[in-house]
Parts: sequence; structure tokens; C-alpha cells
Amino acid sequence: MTTLSAPITISGSGIRIIGTRACTLRRANNTGGNLITITGASCALIGFVIDGNRANQTYTYNIGEVLVQGVKAEVRGLRVNNATSHGIRGAPGALALTIADNDVETVGDFGIFVNDVGGGTDPAYGLCENNTVIDFGISGDSGAISSVGIGIRSVFGGCELRATLCVK
Repeated sequence: MTTLSAPITISGSGIRIIGTRACTLRRANNTGGNLITITGASCALIGFVIDGNRANQTYTYNIGEVLVQGVKAEVRGLRVNNATSHGIRGAPGALALTIADNDVETVGDFGIFVNDVGGGTDPAYGLCENNTVIDFGISGDSGAISSVGIGIRSVFGGCELRATLCVK
């Protein structure tokens, strides 16, 4: 297990970070902000376990273990556990985002939240498929602001949602 003591930003273009579920990236105690942020174009984060260490964090809404803002980014094959707010979050700027084959469990708010991504008019401009979200909306003392497994909100285009399982 590797403990990340500070947030990481992937800002270059074409960077692919490929791991295995035998490798766990764990948020250090009392670490604020998004844990991993992807802002670069055509970047990918594939195959890790990410532990948000929510028992040792202060709840802040809209913080993600993985935040995607880059064009044509891919988040695939992750297992995200113990997120204080969101497990995986797509934000404005994440055009043609792919979030696929992920398992998200025990999160404070959304397991996966795709918020105003897109930019075209085709609802398949972004893709969220084959993800499993279990035990969401459990932020604790402050109360969950959102109790949704996967949320997609877009006024700029769209994101197609396929073959997904959410269990509360």
C-alpha cells in the first residue's frame, strides 16, 4: 500500500498510469482536496485500488478521490473505497470522458458524479459503463448531501450511461 500525502495532478497530455488492483493508493490522514486530478488531454488512470481513508478525513462536499477535467480522459478498472464525498467525478472540461469497469464502495455522496461534461449534442459524447457502486450517500454526522449511486447532470451535451449496478 502506498500512502499519498499530497494530492496528485496529471496535467501532461497522453499520460497513461496503469496499475493493478494489487496496488492500493491510500489518502493520508487529514488530506484535503481531490486526491487525483486529471487535467491533461487523452490521459488515463487504470487498474488501481484507491482508498479514501474516510475515517480520518473531514467531510467536504464535492471532493473526489478521482476528479477528471481533461479532454478524452479515461478512468477504468479502479476500485475506489471509503471516499469522504465522491468516488469518481467528471467536471466541466472533461469532454469525451470514459468512466468504465470501476467498482466504487462506501462513499459519502455520489459513487460516480458526472457534472456538466460534454460539449456536443450527442448523448454518447461521454461514456459511463459497466460500473458498480455499493453503499453510497453515507457522509455521517453532516448528513449526505446527495445519496445517489451514479449521477449524470449535463446542460452542455451528454454522457451515455450503460450496464451499471448501484446497491444502497
